[in-house]
Amino acid sequence: MAFHSLRIGRYMTPCLGNMLMKNRPLTFAYTKRTLRLHQHDTQEEPEKIPDKDKVKGLVYVSTSTDVHANLALEDWIYNNTDLSDTSLMMLWRNDPCVVIGRHQNPWAEVNLRLLWSSKVKLARRRSGGGTVYHDLGNLNVSFFSTRERYDRTRNLNLISRALKRNWPRLSVSVNERDDIIVDNFFKVSGTSSKLGRKIAYHHCTLLHSVNTLRLQEMLHVSKKGLNSRATPSIPSKVKNLGDIEPAICHESLLKCITNEFYRQHEPFKEAQVYKVDPTDEETWKGIPAMSEDLKSWDWVYGKTPRFSVTETRGAIKVTVHVHQATIEGVIVEAPPGWMHIDKVQTFTEHMKGQYFWSDNVADALSVYLSTTESDAETLRQYRLLSSMIRDAAS
Repeated sequence: MAFHSLRIGRYMTPCLGNMLMKNRPLTFAYTKRTLRLHQHDTQEEPEKIPDKDKVKGLVYVSTSTDVHANLALEDWIYNNTDLSDTSLMMLWRNDPCVVIGRHQNPWAEVNLRLLWSSKVKLARRRSGGGTVYHDLGNLNVSFFSTRERYDRTRNLNLISRALKRNWPRLSVSVNERDDIIVDNFFKVSGTSSKLGRKIAYHHCTLLHSVNTLRLQEMLHVSKKGLNSRATPSIPSKVKNLGDIEPAICHESLLKCITNEFYRQHEPFKEAQVYKVDPTDEETWKGIPAMSEDLKSWDWVYGKTPRFSVTETRGAIKVTVHVHQATIEGVIVEAPPGWMHIDKVQTFTEHMKGQYFWSDNVADALSVYLSTTESDAETLRQYRLLSSMIRDAAS
C-alpha cells in the first residue's frame, strides 16, 4: 500500500487532471516509501458491483485528530467533490471527544458536567444517528459517492469482509440496525449517513482500543425530569476488536480496510492512500471557517430541538423550557405563600433568553441580585431557584 501526501493546487497532473475537484485540478507530491500488507487466504471474495456502479476508488487519511477539523473535511468533500466516476473513502480518528447526531439533545445524551470538567470536546455532526465517544482507539470510516450509488450495506460488508480476511478468528456480522457486531452481541461499529440530492456519505466508527470506561462515563446520563422529542441513542454493549485480536491496531485497520476497498473497486491496482491535512487552509480553502462554525454554540447546542427539564427539591418544583439552547420560560410550583408571586415572575422573566448553561445562569443571578433589593429570606429563595436551574442545565 503506497502512501502519498496530497496537495490541491493550481497545476494539473497529466494522469489525474480534474478527476475529483469541480474545476479544481490536483497535484500530488509522492513519497518514496511503499508499504504492503500481507493478507490471509480466504474464500470470501469482494462483493460483485453492478456495472453502473463500477468507478475508480480513492482513499484519504486525515493527519488531523481534531474532531471539528475532520467533520469540516467531510463537509468540504461533500460540497466540493465531483464523484461522478469516483468512490472516495476517508479514514480518520480524533482526540477524546463526544459526537452527537444532527437531531439530538446533548443534555439527554451526554454527561455534560464530566465533559466540561474533563475539557473533552463536544461536536454535532451533519448526519443523523446516535451519540458516540471517540478517542485515538477508534477509527472512523467515511464512504462518499453519488446518491445513485449510495449503498450502506455494501460499505459495512466491505469492512466486515476486511476484518474476517485478515483475522479469520473474528466472528463479525452486520445486524438489522446496521451495526457491526462481534460474537453476535457486542457492538464494535455504529453508523450514520447524510443523503443529498446528488451526493451522499455514510460513516461509521470502528472500536479497536477505545477507553471503554471513559465511554461509559461520558454517555451515562440520568435526567429523570427531561422531556425531549430529539432523536434518542440506543444503548449497546460494546467491545474493542483489540480485546479479541491483540494484533488489531490503528495501522493494521488502515491497511486492511484500504486494501479491501481497492480490491472491490480496482482489484488490479496497488492500494494507494493520500494523507491530507484539513487544517491546511492553502490546500482546503474555507475549511477553517467551516470548522469554527461546527464549534459554535449556535450549532453544537443551539440546534437542539425544543425540550424541558424539571427539577424538584422538597415542595419546590422548577420546570425550564428551552429552545435553541436558550431559556424560553421558567415555571415555579411552590406552596402558597412561599414567595410573593410578583418576585417569582420578575425573577423568571429575567431568566428568559439566557443561555441554558450552568455558569451563565449563575452570572444571570448575580446581575439580577445587583439590581434588586432583597431581604435574607428572599435572597435564599432566589439562590435556591437559581441552583435548581443550574442543576437542570448540567
